[in-house]
Amino acid sequence: MSPLYCSTTGAGVNSAFLLARQLQLAGAEAIKLSGGKFSANQRNDIIQLEREVKDLVIHNYFPVPKVNFVINLSSMDQDVLDKSIKHAKNAIDIASELKSKVFGVHSGFLVDPDPSELGSLFKSSRIIKRDIGLNIFRDSVCLLSDYAEKAGVKLLLENNVSNKINFDYYGKDIFLLSNPCEIIDFFKTVPSKVGLLLDVGHLKVTGSTLKFDVIKGLEELVHLTAGYHFSENDGLNDDHLEFDIKTWPYKYLIRKDLEYYTLEFKNYQFSELRNQLNDFKDWLAN
Repeated sequence: MSPLYCSTTGAGVNSAFLLARQLQLAGAEAIKLSGGKFSANQRNDIIQLEREVKDLVIHNYFPVPKVNFVINLSSMDQDVLDKSIKHAKNAIDIASELKSKVFGVHSGFLVDPDPSELGSLFKSSRIIKRDIGLNIFRDSVCLLSDYAEKAGVKLLLENNVSNKINFDYYGKDIFLLSNPCEIIDFFKTVPSKVGLLLDVGHLKVTGSTLKFDVIKGLEELVHLTAGYHFSENDGLNDDHLEFDIKTWPYKYLIRKDLEYYTLEFKNYQFSELRNQLNDFKDWLAN
C-alpha cells in the first residue's frame, strides 16, 4: 500500500523537525518536510529523521533557506528566478540522496510577493502578463524536469490556490495553474514525465473564487494527477482544517493507484490524527 505522508507545513515559526517528531508520536509513519524555520543543522536533521521514519520526502520551500524569499518559477525578476531554480535543484539533489521518488514544487505567480504576504493579500505594484508568466514557468519546469529525471526523481507541480482577497484586489487571477483548464493546457506543453500534485484544498478555494465546478475539476484532472494533498477549508481560505476521508463527499473521484498522498496538518489536534490516518489507510486498501 502507498505510504500516507503527514506534512510539516503547519510548523510556522517553529522547526519542521520538531513538528515531524510530534507527528510521529501521533502515529505518522511517513513525513513530508515543508516550511518551518531555518536551521544551520537541517542537513543533519534530515539524515537523522530519515533513520526514524518509514518514508521521507521534501517539498517546495525545503530545506528552508537562511534568507527568506518566495519561490517563483515564473518571475521576471532574474534574481528571484535564479534563486528559485537554485533552491529547487538543491531540493532535488537532497530528494535523490533520500531516494525519494518525487519532489513537488508550487506553480508560479504573476507577481513577486513578500514572504510575509503568503496566505494573505499580495501588494505588489508589478504584475506581468499571463502569457509571459506561463512561458517563463514552462521554461523553468522543462529545465527542472530534466534535472530531476537525471537525479531519479519525478517532478510534480502543485496547483495554486487563488483566493478572493487577491482576485478582488487585482481584478484577475494572479496565480498560475489554479484552474483546471489552464492546468490541462499547460501540461500539454511540458514533458510527460512531469506530474500534477493535486491539492484538493487549493482546488476548493479556487473553485469558489473563479466560479468553477470542483467535482468536474477533479474529474478532468484525474489523468494528470500523480499525487494528492488533502486538507479541508471553508471555500474562502486555505486553512488546512481537519480532513476526514470517511465523510468527504468526493472520495470516489480520487485515484488509489498512486505513491504520494499527504495530509496537510495545520489547525487541528494531534489527538485527532491517529484515527484519521487509520481511516485513510483503510480506504486506500479497499
